[in-house]
Amino acid sequence: LTTWTKIPISRLGGDEFGILVHVVSQADLEIVARKMERALKAYNHASGKPYKIACSMGVKLFRKSSDLSVEAVLRQADELMYNCKKDKKTVYQEL
Repeated sequence: LTTWTKIPISRLGGDEFGILVHVVSQADLEIVARKMERALKAYNHASGKPYKIACSMGVKLFRKSSDLSVEAVLRQADELMYNCKKDKKTVYQEL
């Protein structure tokens, strides 16, 4: 993953967004999540703003061979994101 410009981002509602990234493994997904964290930290450092932008991420790997629907995976990712908010973490992943 070398560029952010080719990653589809969609507003799901309110202040929630979905990001669809093609990866082949959980390890790759974790790399993407960490890159997003670093990009946000870099933006906050460079912005010169008196406030910091923060986010909570629920990260879920979806496999085409899964019995779960896309909607079910989104619900699981949403639950992980709320766990993240509750635990005051940036990324909450199902390992």
